[in-house]
Amino acid sequence: MSSDLYRIDAKAEGNPSQAMMLGPMFQMLLEDRFKMKFHIESKEAPVYVLTVGKGGPKLQAAKEGGAFISTVTIRHRG
Repeated sequence: MSSDLYRIDAKAEGNPSQAMMLGPMFQMLLEDRFKMKFHIESKEAPVYVLTVGKGGPKLQAAKEGGAFISTVTIRHRG
């Protein structure tokens, strides 16, 4: 299986939330423009649990107004 990376620039009417744009609106765009179909399935899988170590958290808070970056990888059989 190979992967191609595409950049999709689109404008939304009104002021939809980021979750709305990356969820239902994005899915509708891909279905309409690229004739892609989706399905959702649930699976049980092993997971990792992140915990704070003895020295406390070492992460820094995100800066207000920072960039939101989203990359979409579309896999196809080829």
